[in-house]
Amino acid sequence: MRKLLMVLSLCFVVCSCSEGAESIVLYDGSLNEGIETPSAQGWLYIADPIFGSFASQNASGGVTTLNTMTYASIMAGYFNQDPSGLSGYIHPAMSGIVLDRQTGFSLDFSVKINSESHSYNDRAGFSFLVITADLMGIELGFWENEVWAQSDNPLFTHAESANISAYLMNEYTLEVLNGAYSLYVDNVLALTGDLRNYSSWVNPLDGGHKPYDIPNFLFFGDNTSSAKSSVSISKIEMNINSVPEPSALFFFLSGIICLVFGKKRLAE
Repeated sequence: MRKLLMVLSLCFVVCSCSEGAESIVLYDGSLNEGIETPSAQGWLYIADPIFGSFASQNASGGVTTLNTMTYASIMAGYFNQDPSGLSGYIHPAMSGIVLDRQTGFSLDFSVKINSESHSYNDRAGFSFLVITADLMGIELGFWENEVWAQSDNPLFTHAESANISAYLMNEYTLEVLNGAYSLYVDNVLALTGDLRNYSSWVNPLDGGHKPYDIPNFLFFGDNTSSAKSSVSISKIEMNINSVPEPSALFFFLSGIICLVFGKKRLAE
């Protein structure tokens, strides 16, 4: 009986430790003497064809500052994939990565809102968007003193929010697991809620649904013509939870059990 308890305890320890996390650096502002923008590290920088030339991205001192403050109509930001789907481009560090909300993953990012202005309560000059493999996701809007979630019913309206001093260079962690997200600011839980499905939105420019129907999709920047901002970004890192193959774990534990009870039978 003592050996059985030992085996069960070992099984518990192995199962408890079997889940790990793969860390993926998506942007490190400190590289190359702190003068690299996200577009120099695998992100696609895209600005709208009409007003996008008035946007600017400048890297200095380990941070990239994205500025769309000239006009509210400016839209510009960073994509981990080609949102048109035409080129098939994907951030090299995310090639083959699946954002599985059942297994879970998190994003660590450092962002400071230098200034922000919006015409409507449902828009923000800076947004952070995550879409999982099955098109569930969350879009967070950042104001100077508030971070809030975009609803999917009604679509793209102001949902749950938290008063956050976003004008500081905060360390954010966005955790996604099952049907929910949690946003931590400097390791303190600030906002939580349900994931959304935004894929019903139709892009008026091309009659399609992109980018909200693209799996494993990330975006950060200004994606609205009704708001503007200046933001500084210094870091984006992803942590993907991983679980070993069940068959491998099964055979490992089966071997231990056979070994223990085999020795017991020989001793009888």
